[in-house]
Amino acid sequence: MRSNAPLRNLYINRQDKDIFTVIITYLDTIKSLGWLDNPDLVTTKTIGFLALFEVLKETLQKQPIENVNEVSKYFKFLENVKIDDLHKGTFNFSGIGKSQVKRILKGSS
Repeated sequence: MRSNAPLRNLYINRQDKDIFTVIITYLDTIKSLGWLDNPDLVTTKTIGFLALFEVLKETLQKQPIENVNEVSKYFKFLENVKIDDLHKGTFNFSGIGKSQVKRILKGSS
């Protein structure tokens, strides 16, 4: 059975520490941008957080991990997102809202 889960090979090869590194690096990137500290941003809500992890999955599917120590370069595109575009007042808190967030995040990649 073929899987499109980008971290699956790391899991199969028992590289749990590398999986941890990828996820922590991604979360650190998001935190450094201030997206987790501001309650007015959609990224502090469930739909925003789900969208962030869908973008992580899609990013890693496009760019398989070659060196876990350089994974932060995969997330540089997030620096181009305008924080004003993430204010939760402009989003529908449903599946539609999650798609809106993903479009904003991916639009800059």
